Amino acid sequence: MDGSVDAHCSPCRTNITPRLSNISKHEESAKHKRQANLVSHNSKISLAPRNVNDHIKEMELQLALAITCHTSIMAIDHLGEIMVNHGKGSSLEHLKLHRTKCSLLIKEVIAPALYRDLCEDMAGQKYCVILDESTDVSCNKLLCVIIRFYSKSEKKIVTALLSLIPVIKATGEDLFQALKGSLENAGLSLANCVGYASDGASVMVGEHNSVWSRIKEESPNCILIKCVCHSLALCIKHAFEKMPANIGFMLSEIPKWFSKSSVRRDSYKQLFTAFEGCPAEESTLPLPFQKCNQTRWLVRGKVIYNILTNWEILQTYFSLAESEVDANVRFKARMIKEMLNDPINHLYFHFLSPVVSEVERVNAFFQATDLEAHAMMKELSVYYDSLKGRVYSSSGVPLPTDKVNYGAKFVFEADALIRHQNNDEHTVRKVHKVYGRCHTMLLEAAAQVQKRLPSSKDIFQGLSHLHPSKILNQVGRIALAKLPMQHLIHEKIDEIDNQYRSILYVNWQESGTFEDGIPTDTISFWSGVLEYQDGQFEDLATMH
Repeated sequence: MDGSVDAHCSPCRTNITPRLSNISKHEESAKHKRQANLVSHNSKISLAPRNVNDHIKEMELQLALAITCHTSIMAIDHLGEIMVNHGKGSSLEHLKLHRTKCSLLIKEVIAPALYRDLCEDMAGQKYCVILDESTDVSCNKLLCVIIRFYSKSEKKIVTALLSLIPVIKATGEDLFQALKGSLENAGLSLANCVGYASDGASVMVGEHNSVWSRIKEESPNCILIKCVCHSLALCIKHAFEKMPANIGFMLSEIPKWFSKSSVRRDSYKQLFTAFEGCPAEESTLPLPFQKCNQTRWLVRGKVIYNILTNWEILQTYFSLAESEVDANVRFKARMIKEMLNDPINHLYFHFLSPVVSEVERVNAFFQATDLEAHAMMKELSVYYDSLKGRVYSSSGVPLPTDKVNYGAKFVFEADALIRHQNNDEHTVRKVHKVYGRCHTMLLEAAAQVQKRLPSSKDIFQGLSHLHPSKILNQVGRIALAKLPMQHLIHEKIDEIDNQYRSILYVNWQESGTFEDGIPTDTISFWSGVLEYQDGQFEDLATMH
């Protein structure tokens, strides 16, 4: 040693100045002799493998899989010890599973096995791909690839995570190459991709130099679907910008006022109880505490409704709060109080509540699972036609302001305000200005929805002809040549044509294919048809 660093005694776990005299003195110390004696008597660690039978292995794998699905991996440290302590005399006492081993079982055993089963199930199948790009908390860009296909093993449409790919650049070329590599690793060809879904970002769905433009080159008949939920949220966001700025201020600041103060919440609840005659917890009316959030698409309408139903209580609360709060927030309390006392703002809320709630109802409808594609497209078309009918005539001409359908409640409140002010000319002008603003918002909402309607909506509406109520109806069914997605039929058109005619003459009620009668949903029906008599209708059932 050159004396630049300390010497270290491992048995004593202490550092020593690197001089011979100090080291010799430490060697003769009672502490060192005691610790050295303990180390010399320690038994050697046995590296012999533990004798584990298949039952224990199966139990550990099932536990690791359950942990993967339901909780944090850290939980297995505590859970494993509990199972061992209470499993004396059973196979549980031999359980040796903590987070390190659990993590390795998930990564090295369970994940590869599930991925292999998924690849085998998808082999040779037509499929749709759902793509989204995001950035995690560590600022790493990730590309999520989800596959949707018909699983022959589960006999239903399956949505499965294929891969989560780290990417450096989020350009159309880089994302496409990452997607293509993931599909090829799974043994899939882009030529079999019949549908592509993503958000509306230009890098994902743009006509030029995007992921979609490159998919279209390799699979010309692939169908593009932009996220309808995301599109509807953008529609209402852009339309809402036509409202006065103070409406957005109220939606933001009123819930924020209560968000971080339990004292303010309790004070409001006491006032609420005095107004309603029952505690807030027992009332059916919501409290105005829920905040708006740009990433939660079904919140804005609830916030508007909550404030509207609590309007009078909020007026009283902020009138009292203005004189009681600290000076640094007194001005904000005064501004909110004045806005709540302005009947024009009340009118805007009466207009907005049903308009925003309706678009969020449609949004929630699209977030449901196991719905018929044609039913979803029909719901969207009905919503657009209803919205358009409020501001356009049947011939497509924009209606004048006084002919627009603003909603019965809004018109009633507007008329009541004018009567309450004895037809004051100033009030009438202000109300007419509100009508103009609301007219502009409805026009913008209709334009935004029209702009974002799926270009392939006719194809999805045409899928209704594959519903069992139509396919088994000799009068209501259409000719094979008029069914949607003809490119999937062309490959085996003769076989499919014969099967399309023959399917009418099978007694499906007594065939034993369906246990509870002919299903009322398309997927369950065609899953049963696929299994009928060892695939007699396989070409017809798989062409869609």
